[in-house]
Amino acid sequence: MTNHIKKLTLLAAAAVLTAAIPGTLQAGGKIEIDYKRSDFDNPTIIDNPLWPLTPGMTATYAAEGEECEVNTTYVAAPNNPSDPIAPFNVKSIEGLPGASLPVIVVYDVAWIDEECDGNLVLEEFTFDWHAQDNAGRAWYLGEETYDCEDGECEMGDGAWEAGVDGAIPGIIMLANPRSGDQYDQEFYEDFAEDKG
Repeated sequence: MTNHIKKLTLLAAAAVLTAAIPGTLQAGGKIEIDYKRSDFDNPTIIDNPLWPLTPGMTATYAAEGEECEVNTTYVAAPNNPSDPIAPFNVKSIEGLPGASLPVIVVYDVAWIDEECDGNLVLEEFTFDWHAQDNAGRAWYLGEETYDCEDGECEMGDGAWEAGVDGAIPGIIMLANPRSGDQYDQEFYEDFAEDKG
């Protein structure tokens, strides 16, 4: 969802990291992603310092250009019936090899303000699914996407789930990123093909 905002956030984090540690980062390269269920002992604890997803955390991002956009994310509290997005706060990925993988659900909502005058219109919302492996890499395992127009929302073309119809999970944030690292953040051919 609003992949350009996610990409800008990741680029900003990489720029801060690079600026904070000049001369200490080695050039990276293409990283092949190798999913193994056995690498995920506690997948719903996502404490990667560059991509922490603490249950209950909310973040809001705003961008201005030809139009204004506001994006809010909320990290669900799994198995908490009083969570604001219950019953959507629990999800397991079933289609990947090995046992099912419980994931953290992030509720992501985007509004557009065409005149940048405070008149926000709901554009889309998603339920994004993340997990962290034992090495500290934060993974992206799919999303349920809804496109909205005139107050009506319906499932969008960008919806995908790792292990279903050839969709492959990706890494949203490495544990120890280096300048020049390249990897898939998601891959569902023709629908979700972001790279980091």
